[in-house]
Amino acid sequence: SAPTLSEEIDKLYSGKTVHYLRSQETADDGSSPPESRREEKFLDVQVPIEGCKTLEDALKKVVGVEVMDGDNQWFCEALGRNVDALKGMDFCEMPNILCLQLLRFVFDFTTMRRRKLTDALSCPLEIDLNFLFGQDTDGASHIYELSALCCHSGTAHGGHYHAFLRERLDEAASRWCDANDATVTVLSHDQEQCLFACRKVTLDDGSEVDGPRAVSSSDAYFLVYHLRDCRLPPMNDDEVPELHRREILEDNIRLSELQRAYEVHRQLTEVKVFAPTAAQLALRKRVAQQLQGLTGDDGHGEEDLHAEPVSIALSVRATKTVAEIHRRAVDALLAAAAKRDGEPWPWATNLAEKANGGSRSRLRRFNPQTGEAGAALDKQYPLGEALGTGSSTPPTAALATPLILELCGLNKEFEVYDENLASVVVCRWDDARQAVALGARDVLRLRLPRALPTAQLPDHQPPSPEPHAEEPAAGDEGPQDFDEENMPDLFEVPAKSTPAKATEDTSPLVATVREAAAAALGLAQTPSLVVLTGPHAGNALLDDSVTLLQATRDGYGSWHGSDVLCVEPRVEADRQPQSTVLFERVRNTAHITFNHPDRPEFPEEFKISVSKDSTLSELKAEVAGQLGLDCSQLHIARAHKAPMFKDEAKTLRDLGLAEINFLFVGHGAPCSVDEFMLRLAFYTPADKGGVAKARDAFSHPAKGTSSVRSLREALTVPLQKWAMELQSAGEKTLFDVEGLRWKQLRIRDGQAGKQFAVLRDERTLRSALVGLSDGRQVAVQILDQDEELTPDDLIVQLRPWRYETGNLYAPSEWIVSGTRSLADIREELTARFSGLLILATTTGVAGEPAVADGSTVERASEGGTVAEVPAVVQNSEEDRLEIVALPSAGGPFSVKRCAGLKWGTCAFNASDPAALQQSLSELPNMRDGAVLVLRSALHAARGPPAEPMAAKSASKAKAKGAPQPKGASIVAAATASAKARAAGAKAGSGVAPAARREQALVIRVAHPESGG
Repeated sequence: SAPTLSEEIDKLYSGKTVHYLRSQETADDGSSPPESRREEKFLDVQVPIEGCKTLEDALKKVVGVEVMDGDNQWFCEALGRNVDALKGMDFCEMPNILCLQLLRFVFDFTTMRRRKLTDALSCPLEIDLNFLFGQDTDGASHIYELSALCCHSGTAHGGHYHAFLRERLDEAASRWCDANDATVTVLSHDQEQCLFACRKVTLDDGSEVDGPRAVSSSDAYFLVYHLRDCRLPPMNDDEVPELHRREILEDNIRLSELQRAYEVHRQLTEVKVFAPTAAQLALRKRVAQQLQGLTGDDGHGEEDLHAEPVSIALSVRATKTVAEIHRRAVDALLAAAAKRDGEPWPWATNLAEKANGGSRSRLRRFNPQTGEAGAALDKQYPLGEALGTGSSTPPTAALATPLILELCGLNKEFEVYDENLASVVVCRWDDARQAVALGARDVLRLRLPRALPTAQLPDHQPPSPEPHAEEPAAGDEGPQDFDEENMPDLFEVPAKSTPAKATEDTSPLVATVREAAAAALGLAQTPSLVVLTGPHAGNALLDDSVTLLQATRDGYGSWHGSDVLCVEPRVEADRQPQSTVLFERVRNTAHITFNHPDRPEFPEEFKISVSKDSTLSELKAEVAGQLGLDCSQLHIARAHKAPMFKDEAKTLRDLGLAEINFLFVGHGAPCSVDEFMLRLAFYTPADKGGVAKARDAFSHPAKGTSSVRSLREALTVPLQKWAMELQSAGEKTLFDVEGLRWKQLRIRDGQAGKQFAVLRDERTLRSALVGLSDGRQVAVQILDQDEELTPDDLIVQLRPWRYETGNLYAPSEWIVSGTRSLADIREELTARFSGLLILATTTGVAGEPAVADGSTVERASEGGTVAEVPAVVQNSEEDRLEIVALPSAGGPFSVKRCAGLKWGTCAFNASDPAALQQSLSELPNMRDGAVLVLRSALHAARGPPAEPMAAKSASKAKAKGAPQPKGASIVAAATASAKARAAGAKAGSGVAPAARREQALVIRVAHPESGG
């Protein structure tokens, strides 16, 4: 049952540890130091191995003691205080089977990735673990022997597992096995000695001797040890209950049957035999793939190319003769043909007739990718020997070799296969269709004698040959899987490559190919040969004295028979072969997909084929004709939101579009060459505490030489049209559509990092928008009143700073004339930001007593909300506004930076009336975008500024404070508190002021009509 099984597992694998926290100070009564203990059960132990050379060192880290002192002291409840303590873990119970998981995978905080520790760790065959028990050892023996070792080869992101297992034969003998997936190998004595070598132990005199045997591995991941003194008692067969004994015997019988079936299956191999037409079909398929676009669009001769070649699979013994396999293959193919509906295959009828004679078919090697048949198999040999493996049991690679059944006519002889002959693929030119023919009799593979080895190949490849992808020859291995365990070293200096030795060019002569092709295709005259694949594709082979390798690849490499030659009747000397003309036309055609302007999310909805020498206007006319739209109201770009193409007189090659397969088609006429398509966004200023926003609106063309003012004038109608579209969609517009005037528009730079800078009317777009190009974003703000900036106007940012609370308010734009005097500007800003100042008077607000420190109070406004107003101060000194310009260079804008500005030397704060008469434009660094910081002079004179976090804390304290007093006692309490703080400020000259109040006072004024 499940509970019983759980108990048995606990007996074998479960152990206990004790986690302790022990004070280093004795108890107050002098007893032993107090400690905290917690027991925990485990089934396996996590062992950190980083920096360890042996398993013993790693286990000592598990029971290592951590000292908790300083800021990391332990709060001891028994002592009632923080004390220095020792933190650690001891083992109190050990299992019979101990599982250790080595922590090889760690997280690297430098690279922020997982990585594997590949340091070798020495794990002994026998280990004494008494040192793990600390003070709780019971004196029993804890000697463990290694039973299993699991290894992980690979990286932290993938790899392979295999294990070494110890199999006990009897009480004294055992053997080790290597379990790797489904393969289990018993290690020999020498392999065991190599795997578990003796450790080297260094003595006190420095000499080394052999120590205990251990396995040193950089891949060891999981260890299983068993207690040496724990042995399972032997059990006789009669002690097993009858029910269980019967089940075991039945399982053994089934296992025996499966083992016999497996042995039979091991002697069987699956042979795939293709029908006689498979070679021609595979060759035509391959040629059709290589000659795409050259075989015509009518599909003539390609009707059967989509069908799979007929084949059958046989499970045969490797010791069977080829004759037996041949007979079974013929019977299986005839049976498959008999089950076919419709007309029988011609080869099946012919095969049935030949089967009566029994000698007109044979089996040959076959490459189903290239369609090339290899050597014939001798019928008298077993399959393994016939395939050339030299044994009756061929290896797996040989067994996987496909075969083809070849037929021969009654009065004909089988072709004698000669591996020294060269393979050449030719196809016929169809003059009626003006394309390459792909019929069963139009594509042939010729086996031709090689030329005499008179020419030597070059020692190296040409500097930059045209790339060409060749099909692998029969028997070549495909691409190898990525081996993560043997990754190349990125920092390894590559060795200098040695030039390949020169080899002999033995490919057939062009004259030999020409004569053989004419005879095979039944041409009366000597034909023209045109190579249609490879580096020289499209060229006619004119020189009969050179080899194919020299004519098609300039003599480099070797001839594999992968190139395709077109055979057509010879033409006059001053004319090009028709296949060459077709090749040039196909190679010069671009196949482009495009979208409908209303559906940009479907980029491959339409397709068109045009010449690569066509102009953009011709391409656009073809696209518009297919879409049924007006050509003049379309533009073309590489992709959505990419710059549009403007010069439509250029060809696709000139624009770099000859090799692309997709173009974007959009609504709207293209810009002229000197125009740019701007992306307009609707600008919304920042609310209180918020940020400015820009919403994408529409695109608008503009010339780089036009002024910002002309852009303002041109955007009125498009903005009205855009707003009316929003209204029709049910959205609310933020401005008066019908009464919109161009002078209400303010143009800003919408590019990221430009802070929505205002663009001046007199500047050109090219000078105002640095890096102007298609897609540049421009923001439009709509003002409540007309605005027309003059050259003397400056656009500055105002940043009020409430010194006493540390609040830096959001910036606000201010347009001011540079000819105004500093006194005039300071007077206007003082009136505008009077809330920052301390009002000097002898009476309070609304007849209330004055507050002595200039702090703000809250009062009810007419709308019923609570507003913050400047407090009234009983003070003989009048407050004034201090202004300073923020330097363009510096750290982030903060209270600390504002406090370090040169407030005393700024011209705005001069006490001399004559100095305040200079104009704003005379100040250095005063330009558009300059920031003016404003604060109270009296608050600044009282001490350092408040930090924003302190202000927040005070606000929270105010929100959580006790109920506020009512009536006149509020004013009295405020007055007394203000006087005390004022006295403290005077007495504390030169030192930091006293801490500000933690609770704010709220004065609530009841409305006369409220009845309260």
